[in-house]
Amino acid sequence: MPLEQAPMLEKETFVIFDEARSRGSDRKLRHNAAAVLTLGPKLAKDKLMQGAGRMRQLGCDQTLWIASFDEVAQSISQSSAHQNVSTLTAVDVLNWVMDNTRDECIRGLQEWATSGLRYRENQLNPASELVDENRSLELLYQEALATDKIARIVESQARLMFGDCEDALVARICSQSCTYGLDDEVCCVSHTGECEREIRVETERNQIDDTETPECTPSEEVKWDYRKVLQARSVEDLRGEVEVMEVDTYARHWASSTHSAGRLWSNTRVFGTINFFTTVAAPTSADRTIEFLRVIDVMLVFTNGQVLLVSECEADHILALLWSSSIKAGAKCSTASSLLGKQVPACSFRFVNLAFACESIRRVEALPVFSDVHMVLGADLDQDLPLLPTSACYLYNGEPMLTGRQKVVMEPTLRALLAPATQREATLSNFVKSRGNGHKWMRSYLHELCCRMDLEECNR
Repeated sequence: MPLEQAPMLEKETFVIFDEARSRGSDRKLRHNAAAVLTLGPKLAKDKLMQGAGRMRQLGCDQTLWIASFDEVAQSISQSSAHQNVSTLTAVDVLNWVMDNTRDECIRGLQEWATSGLRYRENQLNPASELVDENRSLELLYQEALATDKIARIVESQARLMFGDCEDALVARICSQSCTYGLDDEVCCVSHTGECEREIRVETERNQIDDTETPECTPSEEVKWDYRKVLQARSVEDLRGEVEVMEVDTYARHWASSTHSAGRLWSNTRVFGTINFFTTVAAPTSADRTIEFLRVIDVMLVFTNGQVLLVSECEADHILALLWSSSIKAGAKCSTASSLLGKQVPACSFRFVNLAFACESIRRVEALPVFSDVHMVLGADLDQDLPLLPTSACYLYNGEPMLTGRQKVVMEPTLRALLAPATQREATLSNFVKSRGNGHKWMRSYLHELCCRMDLEECNR
């Protein structure tokens, strides 16, 4: 419907410029228009300018807001000097975009030089324009891959095609390749071939996993007397009420040659109820069990150092009991929500949300105590937050990203957890991908830590 015939005013509408329709669009926007620009992975200069260029009066009364997903924000943070995502500026975004633009240009530099040399060869010798097509597997894949710098490869191609002939255009192509590809490497079959299998060494290729997920039905949780947890002083006190298993034991059950991450949780003193571990009712093989692992949300941290993981349903019941227990104990609170962060004298554990626990590590300067964790409830909240089980639970969720102070505080415990593992980079990569975070793995903090530990062992 044309805007003139619409039943609403122009100031009540908004305009969407998507990637496919922003080029050439020149709609006149209001003088005080506000735009939201979304950043995609590896966004380059041209696409950014196509989007931001719609704001003709940017810098006057028009404004531009920049938004992105977490993985893009983490990528910008890693390329800048800012440890915290919240402190990123527009300059950091522009620097990140220019880095992506440079990488994109380098990826096409080899093909650009090859096309230029072929064009010049055809100009000097028109008979060479017709080339017999040879797509045999022997030609394309028989030779082994060799890694070399782009400048050297282009120079080798020029010598092969033109010999000692001095040509101004060929010299300029070699000079430009040397200028823009001096320190960049590619893998190719041979310097004397057409580099049919050219790839950028650090190019990330998205691989589609065609494995079909089996159809399963959610399991029904086993009911038990949740009030017993208020009287329990350790995990052992609950064994008569509900089946409890160590995460280490359960992990070894689904660990396989593909997901050999079974011993990452040894000696962490982290346990889970049968309801936490059992998510589907249909029987599956051990190799497929990892696809249905529950994500840790709530931890019950006992005063003796043991940690019990519970399902969402169990957490809701236990939280209601903690609230009612605090009210009956005479806590000076008018609402249930105001009980959060209060002492509960009738229990020997703390009710901790894992996400808030990790957030407190990043926020608090010193080692956080339980009272620093948002929405915590339980006893002895002035005690230190245990880093080993917290890091183990964070690892169990398959989260590879750490920011700011989390890296400094959690690295020693993560090293202790990863020490028993073999082939850490491959093991953790498979596990993170199976948890649905494969897009976050490459160049993440956990990826970097695994590579560093593997190199340190090789140098011993």
